[in-house]
Amino acid sequence: MKGLQNRFPEDLKYEWHFWHECMFCGKNGWDALHHIISPPCHEYVAGGHNKSILNSCPIHNFKSDDNAVQNCHIGNESELHKQIPMLLEKTLYALIYDQNYMLKDIDKRFLSIYSEIYDKRIGKGYSERYLRIPNN
Repeated sequence: MKGLQNRFPEDLKYEWHFWHECMFCGKNGWDALHHIISPPCHEYVAGGHNKSILNSCPIHNFKSDDNAVQNCHIGNESELHKQIPMLLEKTLYALIYDQNYMLKDIDKRFLSIYSEIYDKRIGKGYSERYLRIPNN
């Protein structure tokens, strides 16, 4: 298995050190950064913008605990695909409101390209508001 070609930059995982819970199940102890939008998704648009931190969400690779019905990531791709809008929203809120993250050019490109998903989930014009924020 070859894996994704748009791996996140190594330093990106450090941006998530403040976050403790899996964005899928809500339990503590996430151990993987998931690409929210990846090549199998019909929304996917190829390009370097997919390395944006806005396309990452911390989740458990396997089950969060022995009582969990399913894995959060491995083998659960179809359910994660259904949750794309929710994961994008949670990621944006966590980074901007909890971490005071300042959007970079790559993040603004990602937000612009996938603005329709954000606007459907959160409200029309939502993504446009963040595109106007000055860069870090």
